[in-house]
Amino acid sequence: MNVEATVNDGSCLEDDCNGLCGGSAVLDDCAVCDGDNSSCTGCMDFGACNYDSTATEAGDCDFDTCVGCTDELACNYNDDATIGDDSCLEDDCNGLCGGDAVLDDCDVCGGDNTACLDCAGVVNGTSILDDCGVCGGDGSSCAEVPGCTEELACNYNVEATVNDGSCLENDCNGYAVEMLY
Repeated sequence: MNVEATVNDGSCLEDDCNGLCGGSAVLDDCAVCDGDNSSCTGCMDFGACNYDSTATEAGDCDFDTCVGCTDELACNYNDDATIGDDSCLEDDCNGLCGGDAVLDDCDVCGGDNTACLDCAGVVNGTSILDDCGVCGGDGSSCAEVPGCTEELACNYNVEATVNDGSCLENDCNGYAVEMLY
């Protein structure tokens, strides 16, 4: 290198792999300076994790460190794996990698389908209890029970279905009298 030069005249040279300025030695495929590609030591077994396609002399092979899940969408994806081993897993509905919880018919994770049963026991069914307590009924099966249906009355009848006007209230002396409202 000429530190006083101000214009590149094309005479600059680079060191080769032996450190010789302007030399012609280069690294071969085996990383040997000025080599002939005949001394590449490496794993020559195609199924090994450290398989080396340039190897010409057998070296140590590693079969353990690269086996694993190779599916990038799996929850247990192994970035170092180069050989898939069918161990890939998915998250279950609880977000647990490899878990077994699934959504039931009611869309409840790990549920037992009871969260959306109708009164007839049908999953996502539409049957409901009518006013008479009949599943899917229309309310016409109730036997009319006359009586006082006002909860504040002193003679309130919890079993009455029809108010018959008999509701009473206690006056200030404690006697039952007809309700005025």
